[in-house]
Amino acid sequence: DTGGTTPGFQGDDSTVIVTTRGAQTGSAKRIQEGVEVVAVGGQVNVLGGKYGGVDTSSKSVTLAVGGGPDRVTVDGDLTLDGDDTLSVTLNGTAPVSEYDQWVITGNVTLGNAALDVSLGFTPVPADAFTVIDNQSSTSVGGIFGGLPDKATLLVDGTPLEIDYGSGTDDNVTLSYDTTPVLNADELGNGINNLIEVRLDPADGHVEVAIDGTIVLDTPLANLDTHIINGQTGNDIMIVDFSDGAPIPAGGL
Repeated sequence: DTGGTTPGFQGDDSTVIVTTRGAQTGSAKRIQEGVEVVAVGGQVNVLGGKYGGVDTSSKSVTLAVGGGPDRVTVDGDLTLDGDDTLSVTLNGTAPVSEYDQWVITGNVTLGNAALDVSLGFTPVPADAFTVIDNQSSTSVGGIFGGLPDKATLLVDGTPLEIDYGSGTDDNVTLSYDTTPVLNADELGNGINNLIEVRLDPADGHVEVAIDGTIVLDTPLANLDTHIINGQTGNDIMIVDFSDGAPIPAGGL
């Protein structure tokens, strides 16, 4: 009861769980009904199973696979927009048992929605995750916000590359990025960034900090190159060689 002294039961609709169990009584499909019921800015946790299509453009919501890594099959279209977030968990390289996977039989429209990735393990080169299995003959429409094709997504310092055209059906895949590209203005506090590159001798990790925040923290041996774009303004870069060169053989 969220109402405190308010008479009666005041429910909390900030999180809604959608399941395949039981008979569906409403006219809307199950995930769609969850979107309609959840509060603006709330989260719809979809338990593994097969559901009808969903369009979240009516409000800002987060869609997530509930109950741990699993597979959600949407037998229809998946339509997101810029107010929405798709949340996925990566705990290993095996789909369903170790990472979340959305299987879509209809059209996929990403609409600049945010992609929120949680890591429960440490990926290495060649690790890949098909987070959206697009089974239609139509390419994925749009991108996740700020993530064009082949862009680097940094999750807890680990570089992942996003690919919207993997496989014959244009799946959305994340993979360990051995050639990460970092854009200072986007990762820092704006223009005039302080960029620090150093090697941690304790674990052999290269660390890149922008305006005091570590954004890249991964084994140097895993990288072929890493590119840092200063972008606009007057940036300062400090490369710390005191514990060894934090620069891959191919360059910085």
